[in-house]
Formats: sequence, structure tokens, C-alpha cells
Amino acid sequence: MNESSIAYPDVPSAIRPVPHSEDLPVPVPSEILDISSDNDSSGDSDEYILPPDDNSPQLLIKPSFVYCGNIPGLVEKLGVKYNPEEWRLFIDSSKRSLKGVLLHNGNKLACFPVAYSFQLKETYDTMKVFLDALNYTMHRWLIWGDLKVVSLLLGQQGSYTKYPCFLCLWDSRADARHYVQKVWPNRDHLVPGSHNLIQELLVDSNDVLLPPLHIKLGLMKSFVKACLRKVEVFVPRGKIPCIF
Repeated sequence: MNESSIAYPDVPSAIRPVPHSEDLPVPVPSEILDISSDNDSSGDSDEYILPPDDNSPQLLIKPSFVYCGNIPGLVEKLGVKYNPEEWRLFIDSSKRSLKGVLLHNGNKLACFPVAYSFQLKETYDTMKVFLDALNYTMHRWLIWGDLKVVSLLLGQQGSYTKYPCFLCLWDSRADARHYVQKVWPNRDHLVPGSHNLIQELLVDSNDVLLPPLHIKLGLMKSFVKACLRKVEVFVPRGKIPCIF
């Protein structure tokens, strides 16, 4: 196609490429909101972005942390009657951010974020800040997260510990009994100072949901590991690498 035959519409929404001039200046970005407080050196004060009345959701900003301070008002603004038993809280992080999202049980309603941070990391103190900011003790949602988030919420010790599971006393260092012993003692109570618990529980262990993906991967791994090793494999040799 010849470039000279291209006709650009002369409308503001699809203006043809032209150099900037006095009649068409370079766009100036809008003023960026500074979330840091110049008057408060401690950095602990909150700044309201939306009017803090009882009928509107509140978006509060702390240094490196944004969250909603009125979740029932936010849900009602979306035209849905709020019932905390119909929602679950999902907490997860990536390399760039840490976020909290409310998910509807049954997935009949869309999810929406309630907390976000681009500086905070997955630590016990961060989980405590998240739950306190969202007033978790009032809502008492079920909490969903990966195994690291679960261990932080229940005050467990990180890294390679002897008892990493909060449901049973599975010994991670007893290599000789792995995939051989099928039943392990139940963890009857979670008390700081015993069985690799170093902090107070932030949530009730009955309110924690295990992630389905981790369960599926764990079941498949246990299934493969528990297969008889001296029996001919039912797939052609050389197609799947040996894992034993």
C-alpha cells in the first residue's frame, strides 16, 4: 500500500501525526498525589483520599501501603449486600507487590482488591499489618494463600524446619520414613515455643484454606513416589526421565 494513499481522520480521538506547536502543545501529566507526609516524620499517619463518611468506602494510604478502610461500604457501593461469610481473603505476593483480594465463595461475583503494597514483603509483621488494617477480627473471613502465607499467619518458623505442617507432626528431616509412613500424629494445639512455633497465631487455624494447586501437586508427587519401584513402568522407556 502506498503511504500517500493513507487518509488519517482529522478528529481529536484519532488525530494524524503532526509536530507540536503553540496550538497543539505537549500534554502535561496531571499532578501526582504525594502519599508521603511532610508534617509527620514518623510516617504512621493515614491520609483519606475519599470522604471518610459512614456511607462511602474509604481508601487509606500509609507509606508503601494502600488499603480499604470500609469494606462493607465498598461492597454496597457495588450493589451487593455484604455478608462476610460469603467472602474469603486471598493474600499473595510477587517480586514487585503484595496484595490482598476478596474472593466470592462460589465465584458468582467478581473479586476486588482491598490492600496493596509495592514495598512490603511476606513477613509475620506484614501479615499482622494487613489484618489489622482490614479489621479482620470483625469480618473473620476464611483466608486463602500459599503455604508460606499460611505458615506466617500461624506463627510458624520459616526455612527448613522439622515440623513445617500445621495439621500434623510430619517430620521433614526423617528421610527414611518419607513416603513409607502414611499416618503422622495430629497437631492437637498450636502453642508458641513448641514444634517450630515462634509467634502468636494471627488467625484461627480452622479459618485457613489450603491452596488447591499445592494439594494437587502434592498428591501427584506422593502418588509417583509411592509407586512400586521394581515394577515395569506403563510408559515406553526413554520418554519420561527417571525420578528415583
